[in-house]
Amino acid sequence: ELQAGGGFPPFPTETAMPRLAAALALLLPVALAFCPPQPLGLRSPSLPASRALPPRQPQLLGGLGMRWRGFRLKKDEDEDAPPSPVGTAGEGAEPARAEVPEVQCEDAKTREMVGRLLEVCKKTRQGVEGTGDVGLNDWEGLVEGIAMRNPTEDPGKSPLMGGIWELAWTTEKEVLALMSSGLFGDECLRVYQEIDVEKGTLSNNMEFANNGRFKVLSTFRGGQGGPLKTNRGDTFSFEFKSASIRYKGFELGLPPIGKGWSQQTYLDNSIRIQRDSRNDLAIYTRVPTFGVGDGI
Repeated sequence: ELQAGGGFPPFPTETAMPRLAAALALLLPVALAFCPPQPLGLRSPSLPASRALPPRQPQLLGGLGMRWRGFRLKKDEDEDAPPSPVGTAGEGAEPARAEVPEVQCEDAKTREMVGRLLEVCKKTRQGVEGTGDVGLNDWEGLVEGIAMRNPTEDPGKSPLMGGIWELAWTTEKEVLALMSSGLFGDECLRVYQEIDVEKGTLSNNMEFANNGRFKVLSTFRGGQGGPLKTNRGDTFSFEFKSASIRYKGFELGLPPIGKGWSQQTYLDNSIRIQRDSRNDLAIYTRVPTFGVGDGI
């Protein structure tokens, strides 16, 4: 059952509770997207897309509907917290319109390829419009060509993984749906990850206008994961620990629901490309912070 926390103002159940229930139904699949339950095979950058991994199977909620007693409802404790590191998700905030970052890789050919990749990401609204006017085969060829030029040894456990990573492009349908439609009309402003390699933590974050937020907290284990559960240098594993939805000043907590792994096919000090255990592709660009990736 959902209960309002003690000592808070009366909760407008007639209007807000149906909205929160609908938000829960909408965001649970996103939590599943962040924490895929069933691992698939690793993808080799040298293999064509059609031969690398089997087609993604539809993800079902299964018995999650029986876990209502695991949810909690509380007044948002971060309402007066300082804004997030880049941009803001408060009322009236402008959507994040990140410029294509300067690529910091060693050779001119890689810089040119990554530059073209990020231009497509920008023009297609982070994947909301697919690959735009770029053919799928050309897009896959570009992604795989960059992966073949990966300059970082053992990228899945490299210290370069640490930091704040802004989502540039993805195929995760649940995430794309929220990016496109927003949360009950509240525009999606940011989608990003925070990774702390030393502490072994990872968080996935979606921020919306009017101080809305969806956050998934996980562990981070560099060099682990994969279909055979072997230690590899290009993968990391994660296990879902908690999640929360913030909407209209209240925060709804969700119970843990899964774990998974991701393969890093390319990593430098400004961009990373990964394939996860659901065969989704995600491209991230680093949010510049002092000392991260300097001199690399």
